[in-house]
Amino acid sequence: MYIRVTHGQYPDLATADSEAAKQLWAELLRTVKALPGNQSFTGGVDPAGRAIAVSIWDTEEQAREQPLVQGVSDIAAKLGALGLRIDPSEFFEVRPLT
Repeated sequence: MYIRVTHGQYPDLATADSEAAKQLWAELLRTVKALPGNQSFTGGVDPAGRAIAVSIWDTEEQAREQPLVQGVSDIAAKLGALGLRIDPSEFFEVRPLT
C-alpha cells in the first residue's frame, strides 16, 4: 500500500470556508474514492488556511497516477481558482512499524 500526502494553503480562510470550496471538496472526495485502487481519502483545513489531503492506494502506480485523471484534475483546478495553492504530493510506502 502507498500513501499520497498533498499539502496546500488558502491565502484567505474565508475562501476555505466558502460553500463553493466545501462543494468542491465533497466532489473531490467522491471522485477519488471511486478510483481503482483507492482505499481511503480524507482532508482538512486548519485555522491558518493550511490544507492537507491524504489518500491510501493499493499500488505506488495508482498513488502517483490515478489522482491525475481528468475528473480530479478539473476539481483541483477549480480549487486553485478559489485561491488554494497546491504543493507537489509526497508518497510513502506503508510498512509495519516494528
